[in-house]
Amino acid sequence: MGVRVSSDPDPNLVARKLATNRAVLCASPEYLKQRGTPRRVEDLDEHDCVVFPLLTPKGLWMFRRSGRKHAVKVSGGLETDDMDAVRSAVLAGLGIGLLPAYIAGADLQRGDLVPLLRRYQAGREGGIYLVYPPNRTPSSRVRALIDFLVSRFAPAPAWELGW
Repeated sequence: MGVRVSSDPDPNLVARKLATNRAVLCASPEYLKQRGTPRRVEDLDEHDCVVFPLLTPKGLWMFRRSGRKHAVKVSGGLETDDMDAVRSAVLAGLGIGLLPAYIAGADLQRGDLVPLLRRYQAGREGGIYLVYPPNRTPSSRVRALIDFLVSRFAPAPAWELGW
């Protein structure tokens, strides 16, 4: 049994969705004080962005609003394939970042990060899944863990609340 963050869970495993994994565009209050707050996705080209290549194919961040897609070319002084480094850089005021809500949630709740352009859905929405091999009846202990995790994440996970 494991927990996987994915937009397409492995079809060879039983996958029970625990929560939605959505991306949040955010920045530190200090960065916004110095550089201003973007009001439209087009404003992002005037800002430093902290880039995570897997979420930035061809240097573009994708947004959706009212059924329309918006592709925005972004750049900045830092590109890394380590999501913890993206979070640290955004917290340090180095730029605007696109972070999974489960990573940024506590920072958003404390006000250490500010969500931006909330009318837009940023990135591709995925899920957080509990996965396990098929064709096995889970033991009572495994079943209890599954039930606990499902109830713990419902109706909304803690990182989605209060911001």
